[in-house]
Amino acid sequence: MENNQNNLENQNIQPESDASPELNTTSAEPAATPSTESTPETAPSKKKVKTHLICIIAALIILLGGGGAFATFVLIKTSPNNAAIDAFSNLVNAKQVAIDGHVSFKTGFLIGNSTVDLNFNTKVASSGHSTDISIKLTFTDGSTIEVANFGEVMLNNGILYLKVGKINEFYQTYLRETISPYLTSLASWQIHNQMTSDCYSAGGNYSTCHSSDYYSSPESQQLIEERTTSILDDIDHIVASIDGNWFEFSIDEILNSDFVVNKLSVPAIARQGISSAYNCIVNNANNFPSYATDLSSYYGKYPFINLTPTSDNYYALSANPAIFADFINNAEDNVSIYLDAKACVNTSFSGLNYSYKMTAEDAKRIIENSPEVAIRYEGFLSHHLTDIRIKNNDTYYPMTAQINFSYPDNLQISAPSEHRPIIDLVEEIYKIITTKIFPSY
Repeated sequence: MENNQNNLENQNIQPESDASPELNTTSAEPAATPSTESTPETAPSKKKVKTHLICIIAALIILLGGGGAFATFVLIKTSPNNAAIDAFSNLVNAKQVAIDGHVSFKTGFLIGNSTVDLNFNTKVASSGHSTDISIKLTFTDGSTIEVANFGEVMLNNGILYLKVGKINEFYQTYLRETISPYLTSLASWQIHNQMTSDCYSAGGNYSTCHSSDYYSSPESQQLIEERTTSILDDIDHIVASIDGNWFEFSIDEILNSDFVVNKLSVPAIARQGISSAYNCIVNNANNFPSYATDLSSYYGKYPFINLTPTSDNYYALSANPAIFADFINNAEDNVSIYLDAKACVNTSFSGLNYSYKMTAEDAKRIIENSPEVAIRYEGFLSHHLTDIRIKNNDTYYPMTAQINFSYPDNLQISAPSEHRPIIDLVEEIYKIITTKIFPSY
């Protein structure tokens, strides 16, 4: 012991009386037998130890206090139900969204239980939205036909543009031959009525004017054939003029057109009411992001949807009927989009007031008859909806759908460079109906 003490004194190293036992145990060597090679520069200092202690205590405070709050926030924010709400909220608030998908369903007893495949692509931007849709029909023998391609553009000013492609090919291949016998029967009925009227006007009697020989005469058959051909030619022209061309739907131009005002004789008060309601709803639609925020907040009071994880990384949706009924019934007085739409209609059509109350049984029936829906989203604290899967297991009309979402930043929506007013097409169809198909009306 004396030798050790002498060594300590010779090296001018003083034992630190206020060092705690815990700190001493962290030294590389026991304090009782310090290395003779230690220097003041490498020995543990009281200042560093205290700093380490402060950092450790601060970390514990953050973890147990603020960190606990953060952890709680993360758990709430990332729970499936809240994450789904966040994902849908981000979807409707996104400045630009691209949506593509596929829908397939059986026609049941219609069209020989064939399968309809519908593919679509939708783009949504600040200036409006556009959609392209293709429809293909697959028969039970495996043969297919592309029925039509649809195009749609809707601008924020409320003007809609529509296009139908491939329709002429489908019409010429499948429909024209199908409708021809019906048009022949219609023409025969029209010619026979005209011939009967002419016969009576010429002084004929019942037996003469209703004779089968009279109706089957070469003159009668020629008139029927000419009338059928004339109607078919007009329909051919209409279908060809529709195929692949854009048509403009401007509600104000339609309502103030000569066709609506004079030929249909729609009263001015009705036209003004329709125009006012439509324009009011279009203007409100531009406030959709704020509506979405309001609806999300309202849903938080009636969270009727539950999410259950599936084995393929989706979340299956289910609903509580009673809460769903409360959600619908209380929306009338609490949801801004509902209130504004209702105000648009009630302002435009005085005295019109509609209210609906859903019972729990109604809600249960709706939920039970609804298809299976599953969603998938990505993100941690902020979530984005990536796709929705829908399936209907109906025996006669089964249906499946897959809808995918992406969020690009370079979408441009504009009106087609060439288009026709839809009222022009309506007038052409109206003329064929009133002069050829039902001339007596």
